[in-house]
Amino acid sequence: HEAPACLSQRGTSLRNFWRRSGAQPSVRLCAIACVLLVTALTITASFQPWNPLLRLVARLPGGDTTAHFLFLGCTAFASTLAFTRPTRRFRWTQLWPAMLLLLAATGDELSQLGIRTRTFSLGDLAANYAGIGLFTPLALGWQWRRGKDREEGPPHPPA
Repeated sequence: HEAPACLSQRGTSLRNFWRRSGAQPSVRLCAIACVLLVTALTITASFQPWNPLLRLVARLPGGDTTAHFLFLGCTAFASTLAFTRPTRRFRWTQLWPAMLLLLAATGDELSQLGIRTRTFSLGDLAANYAGIGLFTPLALGWQWRRGKDREEGPPHPPA
């Protein structure tokens, strides 16, 4: 059984995709859990506005906007760590998880224009972008630092 051509270019199969990032399985599971949580909250907000968690967040001053910032930011952080490979230099390909999240966040916010129980908000969209824009470079810096520590090895004992 062979992988589709789009997945097997340059020796990359779906199995190699998971291996290439070098992330621990727990990091990948955390990223997937973040994506599922954000998806569940989005669906819940769209079809069940009575959700007690969402009502609590809405009661807090700036709670909704803060939640957008933190949820999308944490998802961007975990996704970047889980699905990109640490490199010595920055590569644009490391931004694909962030770009995918930006696209999804924009689509979600724009879709609210057609949903009676939801409200489109430029503030929420800006919070989404800010969370992704802040947490993605933090994740890339974390990867770079961890890679640098591995290259240097453990500190040498004093002579």
